[in-house]
Amino acid sequence: MSAISNATPSPEIQQNVQQLFENLQGNQAISKYQLTMTKSMAAFYLWRLVLVSEMKKAEIVKVGSLPHLAKLAATGDESARYNAIGALLTLAASPEIREKMCDSQLVTACARCLGYGHDRTKANAAQLLALFGELSPLVPKLVPILKQVLEASGSSDPGWANGAASQACCLQVVRYIAVSPPGSAGLKDGQTWRPALLEVGAVPALVYAVEHGRLPDSRAHALVSLEALCSEKSVPEMLMQLNALPHFAKCLSDAHDESRAASASLLFTLSTELERMESLLPAIPALVSMLNPKVPEPEGKKKPKKKKAPALPPALAQGVRHATACLRHLSFLDDAKEDIVKCGAIPFVVKGLEFKKKGMDVEWFEYATGLLYNLAMMPEHTAALEEAKAPKYISKPLHERWQIFLQSAEEEEEEEQTPFKTPGGRGTPGVSKIAPSRPGFGSSAQREYARNTPVVSRTQKVKD
Repeated sequence: MSAISNATPSPEIQQNVQQLFENLQGNQAISKYQLTMTKSMAAFYLWRLVLVSEMKKAEIVKVGSLPHLAKLAATGDESARYNAIGALLTLAASPEIREKMCDSQLVTACARCLGYGHDRTKANAAQLLALFGELSPLVPKLVPILKQVLEASGSSDPGWANGAASQACCLQVVRYIAVSPPGSAGLKDGQTWRPALLEVGAVPALVYAVEHGRLPDSRAHALVSLEALCSEKSVPEMLMQLNALPHFAKCLSDAHDESRAASASLLFTLSTELERMESLLPAIPALVSMLNPKVPEPEGKKKPKKKKAPALPPALAQGVRHATACLRHLSFLDDAKEDIVKCGAIPFVVKGLEFKKKGMDVEWFEYATGLLYNLAMMPEHTAALEEAKAPKYISKPLHERWQIFLQSAEEEEEEEQTPFKTPGGRGTPGVSKIAPSRPGFGSSAQREYARNTPVVSRTQKVKD
């Protein structure tokens, strides 16, 4: 049973809540407490009661205050809207109450507060919409106000902390809508909300947020939304026309792990075509710096250095993986190869291969070895690979790899021509000396002997 259905507050608290609710309706409350007041004050005192305990939250919901608070948020004056949305925001901390209060009237009221009013009212309204977006069944109710949310996310008002917080929450709402999986609530199979975002001009607004976002969270939400929108065919071309790639590259040096990871992931998504690859060449230094991120150490006594590399936070590990993948794509260009080597990418990648022998990230290993293979295609990079102690199967140029392979094949043919001998003498079963030219393969005589020799278990009796 939920806290709402099991709430049993004291009679005094219950009576106060009932009287406040009657004042919120506009009816005069007749009691010994004399709580007759304006609707704004009633919402303010309900907000105070909400902050006290979960039990009072449950009682406020029971008496039916949610619709009246939503109506006050939509039609009240500036003070009434602030108090009503503040009370609703505190109530929305409970997912169960959040589902009950979210309706078109309240969502529209919050959208109106984003366009005008007090900065704290805007911040509370944006935060309330972001809480609604956390629950996937409520996302369809936010789609009709996308235009107002995008306009609020690009507001140039200073607003100080409240303005920055409202911008971040608005972009978070856009992110929830953009990343909704196909066929989620309110959609048919295979459909997404991304066409609706394109209709209201989300791409230019999100690029503006990446360039002028006041908080790292704002830039992270915008980057994740743009990456989700890249599944639409027209979006990559729009980003090229808006000259957005340099702004994405700047976020690689952000102090926020999620922002850096989202930027690397978006650049990786965009580095699949030649035109965009050439535009990404200026981002190579920032991408290389992502290969060796600094992990903050916990405060305290200094511990001796260990050979094992420190574990990266999940977001930062994802950023390293996608930065390596993006560099691998760029390494197909000769001009990019030179820049990647000059920026010092080889030692970072080789060091990662050494540290990740145990618990290897298979996806990162594929990107890292592919990057080194592409760099080894040019003989002038062999010295840098050998100096970094790269694996020999990578450090040798391609033509030398073929020479080594042909030489090993000739040695194998020579071994096949030598007579087959066993330690026990002719005709005596024994173990031959196997020196294959390639791991896992013996000579043809050894393979023939293995096929024709019967396997006898230790417990089996052999008759003379």
